[in-house]
Amino acid sequence: MMFPTLVAGATVAAAAAGPTIPAKAVALAQHFLSGYGNWAIVVLSVAVAIYHPIGPDLLIILRGLAGGNAFGSAALAAVFTLIGSLVGYYFGRGLGARLLPRLFRSRMAAVEKFRAVFAKYGIWLVALSAFGPVPLTYVCWLAGFSNLRARTFALGVTIGMLPRFFGEAAAVTIWGDHVRQLLGGISAGALPR
Repeated sequence: MMFPTLVAGATVAAAAAGPTIPAKAVALAQHFLSGYGNWAIVVLSVAVAIYHPIGPDLLIILRGLAGGNAFGSAALAAVFTLIGSLVGYYFGRGLGARLLPRLFRSRMAAVEKFRAVFAKYGIWLVALSAFGPVPLTYVCWLAGFSNLRARTFALGVTIGMLPRFFGEAAAVTIWGDHVRQLLGGISAGALPR
């Protein structure tokens, strides 16, 4: 029961957030953090690599804004994003072995070329995806389809997500007071620490 509620709430918060974080999205994220605490971060971190509702970024930032341990939240998000990414990777590995030959029977040469390119540059594609603009979900699946080794994949996820999550934690620690004033309404006691 908790997982669907968290995912639905996170998806609504992401949709409501748009380019800025309006008060409704902040209130919704506060609700999930106050109700579920670290479990909200754990569930979103795993889910982002499997089906991409939203990443744990908003929860890391809000935990820091509320005076909580943003770095602890970043570490939790990093560990469980890596676990979720590996689930997505192995999902792609298992599904790819069965589906690619069936779907691309006449184009297996192109599939093999894709696998070779992904094996060569995949670590950087994965790192870029874990850091930012490309949805990690799809890259996890593609990495599983490709010949990229699981250890290389995990290293790419780690290279991309550590600066992202810990950069957010550092930013909210450094500029949290200023951001709280801009948002007006997040108090240090609003969320569990």
